[in-house]
Amino acid sequence: MQSLELESFDGSTLLGFLASIGALRLLELRGVDDARLAFDSTTSHARLRGSAEDLRTTLVKGLLDKSIAAPWTFRNTEGKELTQPSDMTVEDVARERSARLSLKQYRRYAVDVLGAVVAGEPTDGGTTQSTELRAVGGGQLQFFKQIASLIDALDEKQIIRTLTNKWTHSDKAGGLRLTPEEDRSYALRAGDPSPEGASGERAANVLALLGYTVFPVLPQRGGATIGFDQKTNEVSWPLWTGFVGFATVQALIPRLASAGRDELEPAGIFRLIRARRITRGKYRNFTPAQPIW
Repeated sequence: MQSLELESFDGSTLLGFLASIGALRLLELRGVDDARLAFDSTTSHARLRGSAEDLRTTLVKGLLDKSIAAPWTFRNTEGKELTQPSDMTVEDVARERSARLSLKQYRRYAVDVLGAVVAGEPTDGGTTQSTELRAVGGGQLQFFKQIASLIDALDEKQIIRTLTNKWTHSDKAGGLRLTPEEDRSYALRAGDPSPEGASGERAANVLALLGYTVFPVLPQRGGATIGFDQKTNEVSWPLWTGFVGFATVQALIPRLASAGRDELEPAGIFRLIRARRITRGKYRNFTPAQPIW
């Protein structure tokens, strides 16, 4: 059993938490069936365990495997590539889900990803709904195209740096606006941010895409993303000390809506955290995370 300390993967940030979940999921996809994740109760950084010769190398190879990009390319019945979840009809979602179930590799993950991006059934109004964790999509950035640009630009050097060094959020092609460092709002900049281009921690954002799968979208009017409070525009997530697998994390997230601190703490959860999604004009972003307790 090998272990890996991910000291830059701070679970008390939304990007850090989703990237940590993504790393756990990626290890499973690479055949590490006993992959487990925990968080340090003092520093909140992620810790991985699993039966692999080298967990860091396994993650690097997994991120460089182009097969992980396949679930993020969606097309309509005419074969036109779709750029936003809102472009997808209910029929598009059903067709894409069926196509992914027929894949020989990663088919379960492919369907999970689709469920994390857009509801697979219509709302009362007959439309599909995208994840409330989507901050990219306004202005000139289109969600699916932004994902493709992140994956296409990823290289081994960047991945190793993200896994071993302090995050600098300096990679071009930007990110998913899950962290304040990626906030492109005009109000927060001395000048027009458009010419200089967006920047972010690319490998962390790609891992965060895999982390989306623990926040699926339910087909309700206005959308309903598990873990996201539509009244306050806040997403909540827990940090735990015991090493658990991906299936356990999937089961844990929905419990946050009804379980109290007196129930969660005995289960090894030492902190509950939330971040708010804000909108300034065409730009969305998530605020710095704050502990609920």
